[in-house]
Amino acid sequence: MDKSGNFYGATCCDGSAGNGTVFKLTPQGKLTTLYSFNIFADKVYEPMGSVVEDASGNLYGVGQGGIYEVLASGGEKVFYLAPKGTNLEPTLTMDSAGNLYGTSQGGRTNGTGAVYRVSPEGAETDLYSSDGPALNDAVVIDQEGNLFVTEGRGGANNTGAVIKLIKNAD
Repeated sequence: MDKSGNFYGATCCDGSAGNGTVFKLTPQGKLTTLYSFNIFADKVYEPMGSVVEDASGNLYGVGQGGIYEVLASGGEKVFYLAPKGTNLEPTLTMDSAGNLYGTSQGGRTNGTGAVYRVSPEGAETDLYSSDGPALNDAVVIDQEGNLFVTEGRGGANNTGAVIKLIKNAD
């Protein structure tokens, strides 16, 4: 939700080409399609999960193939293409510097999954590579800049764990 109370979201299978949309819904209930994806024209399509907004009003989200950016001025662009064999989980988190954080399944260093950061310039860095357990969805950032993510397995009884990635002084 933005400062004016507008809600933003994405649909995976709607729009003019049936490959998803990013939309805005005003507090009065007016729905506007901001972008309609086309599998034949877009390298990233079929958006999943939620969108996050940067300070300039641009929206970012995960779709098949990577991370897209819907520009506040109109239109869409590929922000980050995921490596082949990598499945990005649908939820992104943004820090105050505009870095995007998320989790992935497959691909990556150990072939399992990772917590990653994509800079405002689109450069990706793996911050943590899982050694087997599935990483689940959203990354949470605390006030000190530490990251938290959950694993579906792992921990003392192999029933799940919370991983804390401590912010270093970079």
